[in-house]
Amino acid sequence: MDQSEVLRKALELLGDDLSFQSLAQVSKDPDGIFSPLLGMPEFHPTPEEARDKIIEQVRMAFLFCVKGGDVYHRVRGDKAFYHLIAADWNPATPSNAASIEKVVTLFVDARRRYLAHVSSEDEPTWKLTISIDQFIAIIDGVNSTVANRTPRTINPPRGVDASSLDRIWPPPHFSPLDIAIMAEATTRKALFGVDHENKGGDDDLLEYPHDQRPPLYVRQYLSRLSLAETKPDSDIALFLAPVAFIDDEQRQLWHKPTGHKSRFYATVDEFLEYAKLEFRKTGKNQKHHVIGLLTPWFAGIDKVTSDAQKNDKPIPTWWQDRCLRSGMMVCVSRIEKDGFRWNYRVVVFKPNLPRRNEGVVVLEKWQEQLEWEDWVTDLLDKTDERFRITEGFIGGRALHHVPAPAGRHVRADQVELSCEIVTEMMEEPGTIPTTREQLYDRGFQVIWRYRDF
Repeated sequence: MDQSEVLRKALELLGDDLSFQSLAQVSKDPDGIFSPLLGMPEFHPTPEEARDKIIEQVRMAFLFCVKGGDVYHRVRGDKAFYHLIAADWNPATPSNAASIEKVVTLFVDARRRYLAHVSSEDEPTWKLTISIDQFIAIIDGVNSTVANRTPRTINPPRGVDASSLDRIWPPPHFSPLDIAIMAEATTRKALFGVDHENKGGDDDLLEYPHDQRPPLYVRQYLSRLSLAETKPDSDIALFLAPVAFIDDEQRQLWHKPTGHKSRFYATVDEFLEYAKLEFRKTGKNQKHHVIGLLTPWFAGIDKVTSDAQKNDKPIPTWWQDRCLRSGMMVCVSRIEKDGFRWNYRVVVFKPNLPRRNEGVVVLEKWQEQLEWEDWVTDLLDKTDERFRITEGFIGGRALHHVPAPAGRHVRADQVELSCEIVTEMMEEPGTIPTTREQLYDRGFQVIWRYRDF
């Protein structure tokens, strides 16, 4: 029995609570949303096993959607909501915001076609049906109301008394994706109530992330920085997730080796989509600069796996401790209008290669350099697809670099240096170089592909 036939029979076994519009079409899985849920093609389930797996996985997705109902209300059903679900939900197989949205939409539509029927409690689909109905109630609650001029504050973390909070959190000037990232459980707990007028004390400040910091720490650093420095009329937007992958396919490949932490990293496509939406803002919310922190790594999965096994270490632990992240910063800036279109500048802060063990061989360093250059090329290719880039610069340094303490005996790594320049730009927007002279003075060089503009 082929995969589509197994899936068709499994969906039929879900019973009368769900009515899919075209079972034959859905069972072909054109969007590739069921294969990850079922572990296909590695796993070959029977229709009954596939049904049970669908019930388990889809119900879990809906439980997280219901749990995040306050955020769904706050972002008014924006698709950015599913980035929160992708972060909070931790399935065994890789997923992403877009595929979760497709799964949820498919099952919501299937349930709406037969809302009158509810299976009995002893049927396998009963708990799934109840969770879908709960989220449908949240969806309908949003769709049946007009957006308030004053948005809702999202729910406080457990154990936090927000009765004295006299302001909206996150502040209204943040985008739906910003809110979804800030609303992730550990980030919400760490930062609830922080804004540009309530930055917290010195004890609340976070150190610059380094090249071994887990991605959630980096998210918290970027979120705190943006909350503290972004005002309603700021013309800078900071992307709040570290960008480590060119596309989602790469991110999915690293799902298991990173212990499922790859889901906390963003892709270049997601950063550029965010930038595109930020540049559409008008009035006092309009943006002239969108900044992203880039933290890719260039060790292959096979090498990380092999090294972990040789040293008798779990693969995710070896990745976390030994697979050093590189660090860069990208800033896309709107510079001038050419007819009906805007011209943009891209600036890539690119320090030296990350520090390595002294025993690393020259060939390995050279290979890493080539992969790094290829990664930057892919970044620029995708940026050119989204924006009309007429100026591009690479290299550079922070205007006010603070060396690492002498007692540390190790200079700042790439991620720390990149966080330094990101922080400098957010805290002192006037340090963003906006002319060729300023860029040259800061050590930036023209990117070859933009030399003739």
